[in-house]
Amino acid sequence: MQTSRKGFWDHINSPVVVAILTGVIIAGGGKIYADRQADARELDTRRSAYAKLLTEYEHRVSDLGIADGCLDPELGEGPTLKGIKPIPKTGPARDRWTRLSLAVGKQESDILRGRGSYAPTDPAFEGMSFEAVAIQMETLGGVPDIQVGAMRLFGALDSGPDVVWLFVRSWLPMMRQVSVSRHMMFADGRLPFRRGHAPTEAEQKSLGFPDMKPGDLERLERQTDALHAQIQNM
Repeated sequence: MQTSRKGFWDHINSPVVVAILTGVIIAGGGKIYADRQADARELDTRRSAYAKLLTEYEHRVSDLGIADGCLDPELGEGPTLKGIKPIPKTGPARDRWTRLSLAVGKQESDILRGRGSYAPTDPAFEGMSFEAVAIQMETLGGVPDIQVGAMRLFGALDSGPDVVWLFVRSWLPMMRQVSVSRHMMFADGRLPFRRGHAPTEAEQKSLGFPDMKPGDLERLERQTDALHAQIQNM
């Protein structure tokens, strides 16, 4: 038995076997290192692309805020619909409001659609909708699909110039929340997430979106339509 064991260890310790085992270990370690290097390069590439999307997103939110601010003399300080001033129904005041809201709506529509008077931060974003920029930013960042779905709410912003101001004023606070949270998470290296990373509870809280449930988009659209009709009848 002892002779058998000795023979086994002699074989294991032979130069040929040691060389083979060493080669396997080195190859395995080399693959792990190569995989990590590839992951790091992939993350750097995504960070570069993400930075461009985030910059474009922030620029559009800023421009939308400036455009919305032009309505403050007529509606009261925004962006909010709470305590909004009544919109004149007739006369010169109504005509002034119509001209102003259409001018602001046209400007906001250009920003949202990435064309016309809007100048993007990069030619690649010319003609790209705000919704598409937001969805690409979230998808590239590795944000969970259920929260990416919330960005599809921005599709309702693609309305006519006569009513788009209402959607923008309603949702600017959420847009700004997204802008600030993503900027902070990108700056401290948390975004974009690594492939396969499941956001922690703290990270999900930082993202700031509630879970989207079936019918939420339709419900919000109905509420906004009803609010628009109410304001128009003031």
